[in-house]
Amino acid sequence: MVRANYLRKFRVADWFMNPSRAEPIGLDEVLGQLCPEMAEKVQLVHSGFGKQPELSKQQAAEQAVELVLQAERLLGELRGCEAHGAVSGLLMPACIGALSTSIKQIKTLEAIPDHFVRKKLFHALAMQHKISNPVLRLFLDEHCTDLSWGDQYVTDSTLSMIPKRCPNLEYLDLSGVIFSPTQLRSVLKKCSKLSSIKLRRCPNLTPASIKLLAECGSLQSIDLSGCQQLDDAALGQFEACTSLVSLTLENTAITNQLLGSLPCSLQKLQLRRCGNLWGDLACAMVASRLPNLVAMDLREVPG
Repeated sequence: MVRANYLRKFRVADWFMNPSRAEPIGLDEVLGQLCPEMAEKVQLVHSGFGKQPELSKQQAAEQAVELVLQAERLLGELRGCEAHGAVSGLLMPACIGALSTSIKQIKTLEAIPDHFVRKKLFHALAMQHKISNPVLRLFLDEHCTDLSWGDQYVTDSTLSMIPKRCPNLEYLDLSGVIFSPTQLRSVLKKCSKLSSIKLRRCPNLTPASIKLLAECGSLQSIDLSGCQQLDDAALGQFEACTSLVSLTLENTAITNQLLGSLPCSLQKLQLRRCGNLWGDLACAMVASRLPNLVAMDLREVPG
């Protein structure tokens, strides 16, 4: 390939083709050879955004976003080249580091539609304890398909933005988050592509909340593990939810009676640590009730 031949002209090619034996080189040199216009931005990453007197914090944030865009374009050019994996491994930490360092000055992430980059950035911010509601709101836009906000402190105002800004949302994790039925209704109504929701250990879930979930025709996977306040009557409302293929009810107070009210569409059922179940009877009931079931977890269930 033309791009591969271009790489072999430089010393960095030895590192790409055989990184374990080649002489160690720095990110600056690699990017300087592959994409000279990025050299200045990488220098800013290494020096620390916002610390140079001639660079304002806002300019630093804009440079951080631009660095990610440049990296994505470069990786696109290298697609199919055997050096692609090595380049990706070099660029991603620099891009994520640039963004996380200047996250308070960044006004929007709309210029970065890549789901993988966003997921890596959120993980980096969580590890650095930089997650706040203003930061959470940066991830809310039309490119957002996955919100993994479990055990985060999320305000009502931030929750209310999800249905307004995220029409393409497909996966939502609000485990341990307190929200109202009205907010849940709004998300289920406006986010029509939502197929998977995780609400583990949510103490405010009520039978009315379960009714909203059961009436949502797009949901295929629901996780309500640890919601001890929900009984058989409440969860039995899922019987009419024919789109549901995966249901997780680990560590809940359900009994064998519920198994007769589950939708026949289920393919995966997680019932681990449900102390009120009787295992042998559960297996018999499920075998006759759920013809499409391919996986069931009954670990730590009596009987």
